[in-house]
Amino acid sequence: MAEIFLARLEAAHGFTKQVVLKRLLPHLCEDPSFIEMFLYEARLAARLSHPNIAQVFDIGESDERVYYAMEYVHGADLRDVAKRIDATWNAPPLELVIGVCIGVAAGLHYAHTARDETGRPLAIVHRDVSPANVVVTYGGVAKLLDFGVAKAKLDGKESTAVGVLKGKLPYMSPEQIDCSVALDSRSDVFSLGVMLWELTTLQRLYRCDSQMETIRRITREDAPPPSGVRKDYPPALEKIVLRALARDRDQRYASAFELQRALEAFALDQQLVVSPSRIAELMAELFAEELEGERAQLEDEPREVTDSEVFTTHWSAEANAAPSGGADQHEAPTRLSVVAPSPGPAVPGPTSPDDPSTRRRQPWPWIGGAVGGALLVALTWKLAGNAGSDEQPRARPEVVDSQPPEQPPEPSPAPAVVTPPAQPAPVAQPASAKPAPPSSERPPDKPKQREPKRQTKKTSKPDTNWNKNSLALPN
Repeated sequence: MAEIFLARLEAAHGFTKQVVLKRLLPHLCEDPSFIEMFLYEARLAARLSHPNIAQVFDIGESDERVYYAMEYVHGADLRDVAKRIDATWNAPPLELVIGVCIGVAAGLHYAHTARDETGRPLAIVHRDVSPANVVVTYGGVAKLLDFGVAKAKLDGKESTAVGVLKGKLPYMSPEQIDCSVALDSRSDVFSLGVMLWELTTLQRLYRCDSQMETIRRITREDAPPPSGVRKDYPPALEKIVLRALARDRDQRYASAFELQRALEAFALDQQLVVSPSRIAELMAELFAEELEGERAQLEDEPREVTDSEVFTTHWSAEANAAPSGGADQHEAPTRLSVVAPSPGPAVPGPTSPDDPSTRRRQPWPWIGGAVGGALLVALTWKLAGNAGSDEQPRARPEVVDSQPPEQPPEPSPAPAVVTPPAQPAPVAQPASAKPAPPSSERPPDKPKQREPKRQTKKTSKPDTNWNKNSLALPN
């Protein structure tokens, strides 16, 4: 019902991203039912965000044809993977098969339990789980695609009424073919079980000569055991596959999450590495020629320069050509500056330095005069304070308590020097002679300095009892 294109999303500053455009076919655009189905798929897939589900980015209309942009999944679908495995190896690698099915089960469980913005369950049933709608990226991640025939309650409305048959017949569940009961998530579990059976045996499960024979086998016969095709088939894995393919849906796994956990437990018991790195390694071996051809094609083809890259290159060239200290870098051309110039009226510059308006707009002389006046006032104030302190020294306050004085005590007046009476000159003694004992009298050349008379008061304290918490300094 649609065609796809590989497209490129462009944005500013050289930003590009590869996307896929899915566009409705021209002859279907005349049918409103197909248009509604196409838009329904886009709206439904846009609500889902999971690593194992391809994302939808945008929706639009061009030339009366609707389209939507989705994630570009660079890889191969499971049909090509199965064909390449059959042509390359004798047996399917269980790491690749189990890892891919675990990823698909995880994406299905997320879709089955998804809710809308109000918290109501969407009740999504994919109804078209098949190898054509699963792409394995070269990075080792399985992506589920194509919710075009999905059943859901989008915006509170049922997408498909009971009795309408949609999907690929060889992968339909018995209740999906019966069309007599409402479908739930267990229908997709059956479809995933068919994929698991075929990938592990490399044979088709319900490939019949006619559609009626296919319907009869799905609804009337149980699935044959995989060990009938491959003798070395693991019994634990066969048990998981047959339970997923039970015709009675009450006998199957209740959800895709239970099937996912069963496959994870099997991989753990068998010591299988099912990580994306291991899957990517196997994909690189299977599609080595395709990857090398794509790489060579990209190197040989001339790449078209985008509009955003041209704009970014022009901007960078102008920025490099501007001399240092020249134009402001903030004035470099950008899309924002062209579309939305900076707000505020433009103020024209002065025509000459002698313009009176220029002198009024230059604040530097006024600022210099104000700073100089402030410094002059401060200097005058300081000189006046020093002169006043010399003329009228402050008296030392009396201490009336045990605390030391608030201000340091003034120095006592210098004591009068008393000249002692003349004494006979001392007799020089040899160096070996012992010094004379101390005497209370001093020679005239070294008069004894009398200690200044200390003014004492009754409340004064010795210097050793200076209180450190006081602001006054010790004597």
